[in-house]
Amino acid sequence: MIYKSIIRSSLAPLAVATMTAVFAITPTTKVHAAVLYEEKFEFFEVEGETSEQIFKDFQKKSPIKAEGQYDAKLGVADIKITPEAEYEIRGKRCHVENVRVIVDVVIHLPRWVNYPQADNENQQRWDKLFNNVKVHEIGHTEIAKDYASRIEKRMRRQWARSNCQSLEATLGKAIGKLIAKHDTAQRKFDKREIARRFLER
Repeated sequence: MIYKSIIRSSLAPLAVATMTAVFAITPTTKVHAAVLYEEKFEFFEVEGETSEQIFKDFQKKSPIKAEGQYDAKLGVADIKITPEAEYEIRGKRCHVENVRVIVDVVIHLPRWVNYPQADNENQQRWDKLFNNVKVHEIGHTEIAKDYASRIEKRMRRQWARSNCQSLEATLGKAIGKLIAKHDTAQRKFDKREIARRFLER
């Protein structure tokens, strides 16, 4: 029998956690746990010879949602956290047997197609902008890694329950709280970065 539940944070879509639990009866007593991380970059092309033209084209092609689902301006770190657990019955109680937390990250970054034709000054401006955006989005991924480790630790240390439905419900609530904290941390990170850049002007 397989139990599945979907846990979504109140500040989605920064992170979506999907919890998959597999019910099993085995003699294993040790909890095996791991955090798996996969990251890839995707680029969207922007055109223009002036900053105004580039920004206008960016607004058309950016993966950032018009309804404001992301606080980012030039890049997006699309994060999905998937906790997985295998349960087992030992005696008359249900225990967590194996835990795996998968973090899938897609970082969306702009690519300026007119870069080769631009003069040296504008190329340097773009290089600085691009590197700042990339570093910022990688900062989001570090937060995701941290909270994935917290989720793995919380699941691994979960005490047994009288039945697996109760065990999953307990884990679901705990993971939901951690995902909400993760999203809050991501929002705070954006606000700190905006404040820092303003002071550096």
